[in-house]
Amino acid sequence: MKLLVFGGRGCLGTELAHAAAERGHHLEAPGRATVDVTDRAASAAAIRDLCPDAVINATAVVGINPCEEDPAGCLELHVSATLGLADTCRALGIPLVQTSTHAVFDGFKPTPYVESDPAGCGHVYGVSKLAGEQLALHRCPGAYVVRFPTMYGRRMNEAPGFVDKMLARLEAGQPCRVPADKLDSPTWALDAARALLDLLENREPGGIYHLANSGMTSYHAFIERLRALIGSTAPLAPAREAEFPGLAPVKPLRNALASERRPPLRSWEEALADYVATVLRPAGGSGDKG
Repeated sequence: MKLLVFGGRGCLGTELAHAAAERGHHLEAPGRATVDVTDRAASAAAIRDLCPDAVINATAVVGINPCEEDPAGCLELHVSATLGLADTCRALGIPLVQTSTHAVFDGFKPTPYVESDPAGCGHVYGVSKLAGEQLALHRCPGAYVVRFPTMYGRRMNEAPGFVDKMLARLEAGQPCRVPADKLDSPTWALDAARALLDLLENREPGGIYHLANSGMTSYHAFIERLRALIGSTAPLAPAREAEFPGLAPVKPLRNALASERRPPLRSWEEALADYVATVLRPAGGSGDKG
């Protein structure tokens, strides 16, 4: 397959490049300096020029706080740009993959959210991503909306995620305090990328899919497992999410994902151990964080 990825320098985009290379697919990932997706003419020209088998929109404002600070910019990227991509893909008959997030849910469900659960959230980030989902599905029949939980993995950009920040502190021996009441299904982005490629290769029906490593755990338990795997002795203490104030009026506490539409991915424990063994601590190597 020939794939065009917007937002290809982030965690998912980077691991998509690895997954595509594994399977012999050709992947193009122009940076924002080359193609700004908020410029509809530019993104449409890029799609027409490459004529890919699928377009993957992995662009996003990273984090809830930046979206609360600049809702207009958030809406421009998550909604307006998505609308432009959906219309272009529909006109050219090209499948669109719109990436989304567990943050579209309110965080009250005690078990993992599945695709049929009603979405609803109380912050700009989640509302804008949900709007992007609906536009993609409405304007581009057959589009895929793929929702992800908190992810980790290699990345080509300089925007570290939660796990990257915690890993840096653990490796430096610095004390860490991590919420024990915030539950998720942390996922190696390479596993999510492979599952996304499965959808395209198998020509699965369009619609919403949840792609996440199996299981639910707290952020504290996850970092505790990471600390053990890398052999860190950094102090690690449990905390409450409320101790880390943010700009959003509501901070969801339970945002794990599971799928009712496809077979489950491997467990988060197995994925994390594999990531540490093959990326962070490969045998005979110094580690490759991408």
